[in-house]
Amino acid sequence: MFFRDVEKRLPELTEILEKAAELGASDVMLRRGLPIFYKVGGTWYHFSDPLGDVNEYVLAIGKLVGYEGFEERLDREKELDLSLSLPSGLRLRVNVSYTSDGPLIVGRLIRQDIRFLEDLGFLEASAKALIAALSKRRGMILVTGVTGSGKSTTLAALIHWLNRNTSSNIVVIEDPIEYVFVPERSAIHQREVGSHTHSFARALRSAMRQAPDVIMVGEMRDGETIKTALTAAETGHLVISTLHTKSAAESVTRIVDVLPAEDKPQARQQLASSLSIVISQKLVPATGKGKLVLAYEMFVKNDAVRNLIAKGEDTMESQIREQIRTGKQEGMVLLEERLAQLVKEGLVLPETAMVYANRLEELHTQFRNYGIDPTRPILREERRLAEGTASSPDSAEEGREGGEGKLRLFGGR
Repeated sequence: MFFRDVEKRLPELTEILEKAAELGASDVMLRRGLPIFYKVGGTWYHFSDPLGDVNEYVLAIGKLVGYEGFEERLDREKELDLSLSLPSGLRLRVNVSYTSDGPLIVGRLIRQDIRFLEDLGFLEASAKALIAALSKRRGMILVTGVTGSGKSTTLAALIHWLNRNTSSNIVVIEDPIEYVFVPERSAIHQREVGSHTHSFARALRSAMRQAPDVIMVGEMRDGETIKTALTAAETGHLVISTLHTKSAAESVTRIVDVLPAEDKPQARQQLASSLSIVISQKLVPATGKGKLVLAYEMFVKNDAVRNLIAKGEDTMESQIREQIRTGKQEGMVLLEERLAQLVKEGLVLPETAMVYANRLEELHTQFRNYGIDPTRPILREERRLAEGTASSPDSAEEGREGGEGKLRLFGGR
């Protein structure tokens, strides 16, 4: 299928991936006819001249992961998700797929320094609510958001807290494995879909027979996984998982909607009983050099939220938002309020907050609450200090002038 000069590509691929870490990139992309792309602070920059054939890089990835039958499986399935470790210790989540221009390789860098919960950017009340829910070791905690919103980092911080502070039997199911945990007070068993199990649902059913205290499911992708996860949470286990939703309230609707009509009433009752906390998060460009800051929405189940979920009325989402609005002391916060707080603290520009808000009207209300005037002209010096070389490394400005080895903005600027 591919050319066989793989050995000389291994050091080249390693250098490309190590460069991503050097630049502080979150992602790296390789495809024939395009330069190497690095994503820094939420913006894509290109590095190098357009690439030729990347088939040998694909084979080099197969060699690095030591995946038996790698070529055959890629040829059969047309796309693969893999975890990749370099000799330097750098780890990446890699997706390899086919396009009309040949193979596409996209790697997401994985931080190896698992962060403490209090360092992620949660408000003190929110962090306390999370720790209280973790300490109970039962129920369900959901972390939601689009791809690239930092869900894996938050999940890792939750497991890290449990590992350091509880004596638990923890089963982690991912596709692929991202953070590697070193057991401290807890026993941690990490399983990868495709390598150690055939599916999330099957691994979750198996985990129920492994005397777990905590089960982390990388993603609830289908109805079978959701049903099994709800049962696990309802029967005295702590289940931690993710969904692709943009608001905390929407997550409840999404879970119920995935299931067949005959299962919906039971699912609502299970959610009302077992759902502890939902966090919906985004990584927002900060007023710094290539930095991102966490903005999130969070609700903590109380009696009012439990009743709203159980009833499942059409107005449930808006009513949950009202509970979030009044639940600050319990650790709840609306995304728009958190964005306004970040603007007030000088961490995010008002116009950036407007892009990332789910409800602009709500954001403007929060701006007024915090005394922010988004229409006030920002002076040149303020903007220079705020933006700096925002969402680009120091070398990006030089790279825009061109020249080999420089970073340039996507689109050739």
